[in-house]
Amino acid sequence: YLFKYKTDKVKDTVFYKIKTLYPLYLLWAIIPCMTLMIQSLIAGQPAPFNTLTLPFKIFLCIDLPSIIGQLWFIVALLTTELLWIIIDNIFKKQKTKFICLCVLAASGLLLNYCNIQLPIFRLGTALIMLPIFYIGVQIKRHEVINNITAKNLRWLICGITIYGISAFLQIKIFGYKISIFGNNYGIYPLFYINAILGTFIFFAFTKAASSIHNKIIKIPLSILSFYGENSTILLVTMNFLIYLVQRILSALPIANISFWSFLIVVLLQIPLSKLLKSKFGRVLLCKY
Repeated sequence: YLFKYKTDKVKDTVFYKIKTLYPLYLLWAIIPCMTLMIQSLIAGQPAPFNTLTLPFKIFLCIDLPSIIGQLWFIVALLTTELLWIIIDNIFKKQKTKFICLCVLAASGLLLNYCNIQLPIFRLGTALIMLPIFYIGVQIKRHEVINNITAKNLRWLICGITIYGISAFLQIKIFGYKISIFGNNYGIYPLFYINAILGTFIFFAFTKAASSIHNKIIKIPLSILSFYGENSTILLVTMNFLIYLVQRILSALPIANISFWSFLIVVLLQIPLSKLLKSKFGRVLLCKY
């Protein structure tokens, strides 16, 4: 996904990125909210959110209702990409680009430390995520993943060890609950170490897994691969589908509704993904 340019012109690239992600976010923010509003209207109950301020909150991606809360990621990704596109086209030298994004990330961290948030279009999140996005871009540009071999195993083991120690320090020793959505990053250097190493470890694992020919191991890997390829569909529909399934199951004598609703929604993603990849479904994914 990272850094797909359709044109060399900055203006066209920015427009393409906005046209690709922002309508997708808006559509899947409106559908669940409209469903809840209609349901409340039929039941003669007040809407579960302020209908006057909701359009502005959705437009700016601030204080979203829980049913669409996960969509913040799409807007944060879009804002991060737009910032990177601007930096990448203003500065020619890689060193200058890196310094610029580090300065922006440091400003985001400083604001976060002072408990000053930039919630509009998740700008605060985008600033902090810029270095991680930059590393992802470089991984793709230099085809790092394709060069991973068995010879790199010792470095992978070293990376996993450092990642484990860093995560243990963050969570167990210092007691932080890391949440990008909640603007909780814990100890900033450790956060970046975990994020960057976690990315490398994940890529290395998937690269190694793709070379495995054992059928027993291939089955769960193919399932993980399917959900990875359809992660966008999973992201935009998950909360809404869980809500709908929970409404249905709540009328039945079933215990542990949360577990069963999650399991059903995960299974529903298989036919749903095929449907949304059809000609009609592409409209719902805002693919023109």
